[in-house]
Amino acid sequence: RQLVGRYENDYKCWEAMLLLRRLSIALVAVSIKTSMLQAAVSIVILTILLSGHVYTRPYVERTVDTLDFVSICGSMIYVLAGMLMYPSITVRSQGLVCTEANRSDPFCAYDLAIKEVVSFVTLISSLITISVSLVISAHFIRETNQQAKASHLVGKLVVGGSELGKVEDTANKVTFDSTLRGVKVLK
Repeated sequence: RQLVGRYENDYKCWEAMLLLRRLSIALVAVSIKTSMLQAAVSIVILTILLSGHVYTRPYVERTVDTLDFVSICGSMIYVLAGMLMYPSITVRSQGLVCTEANRSDPFCAYDLAIKEVVSFVTLISSLITISVSLVISAHFIRETNQQAKASHLVGKLVVGGSELGKVEDTANKVTFDSTLRGVKVLK
């Protein structure tokens, strides 16, 4: 129950898909020797995985679906950032090791400018990914805490032997009214 309880009924086997996802990336890292080809194949695999995730949305909690989506996007950004570590990016600068020392070479100047722009975009994308992940995680934790507090209040009401009545916890902004048969979060 613990492994499959977080998935929609149609996707109880999604844990196996997560293992295949990790295995596919590990196989690319081990079996392909050329770094640029590793990166390209990883991007293709991550794009397929991202499409599959968006199509299925396998988790019960939408926030977990979103968090997994952001995680796959973050992996793609990570792979793209790794591609920046190559000596040359453009076709014109192949065979040259472009550094600040040879920026005066027109081929290297163009190559370094592209690296700077891509580095900036990758940095901003990474910061956005981290920020979105933190916001989603905080929202999920807050919802989970509210559900736990509501369960605790229901337990107090049932254990207290009261069948009708109202239990209110203003400090935690949760109220349970058994006459209405529900739990309400106060704003």
